[in-house]
Amino acid sequence: MARRSSSPFLRTRLGFWLIGFNILTICTVLASLLLPDSWRMAVEAFLVLTSLLLSAMIWRGSGRIFTVLNTLHEQLGYACDGELHHRASRTRDMGEVGLVAWELNDFLDLVETYFKEINTSFRRVSDNDYSRRPLSQGLPGMFAESLRNVDSAIQAMADNDGYIRKNRLSSQLAALNNPHLRQNLASNQSDLSQISTAMDQVSSITRDTASASRESLDSAVLLSGHMDTIAGSVVSMNEASSALAQEWTGIESSLAAISAIADQTNLLALNAA
Repeated sequence: MARRSSSPFLRTRLGFWLIGFNILTICTVLASLLLPDSWRMAVEAFLVLTSLLLSAMIWRGSGRIFTVLNTLHEQLGYACDGELHHRASRTRDMGEVGLVAWELNDFLDLVETYFKEINTSFRRVSDNDYSRRPLSQGLPGMFAESLRNVDSAIQAMADNDGYIRKNRLSSQLAALNNPHLRQNLASNQSDLSQISTAMDQVSSITRDTASASRESLDSAVLLSGHMDTIAGSVVSMNEASSALAQEWTGIESSLAAISAIADQTNLLALNAA
């Protein structure tokens, strides 16, 4: 906020009024001492009229100033009661008082804007609308920082409301799914019972199969022993066949020799006849 660096003109005008009164006083004294009686009465009357006119001007100017001060007092009273829309007006040519009035008006503008932003935002929040955030642009210092903090708080409330809505929706979905879930669990329990019964049957069949497999294995071992015996018999028969074949060869040779002898005997008999 800009401030005036030079002396305000109200103080200067007060100095002019004091100088004027002092000049009138000096002129009155000089007139009573230096002027003759015929001129002195006229000059003193003129000085008195001038003093009255200057007093009236001062009274009128101070009346405006006190009116503005009274307005500022009422304005502060309204502000203490929570009414921030009242403003001081007609403060032109009021000097320091006018500056105070303008500064107070600017301050109340900031305060009113601040509270309007907060009230508007939280009114929308009460309707579950978190999109209207307080605007901190144009506000100085702590006003802007406070509105930014309020913005962060509203964002946190919006996030929390989102979490609450999600949890409520999840609870409603769980409430809707619980009956179906119980039915599914009962159905799954029945299916598991059937599966358990089937597994018991499969286990019994497996045990029977394992027992049959062990019996088949014993039979296979016994059959393997018989096959070994048969194989030994076949080998013995093969050896006997080989020996028999050799003997048969000798028998064939003997039969051939006997046949040759018989042929010779027959020839001899024929020759003898």
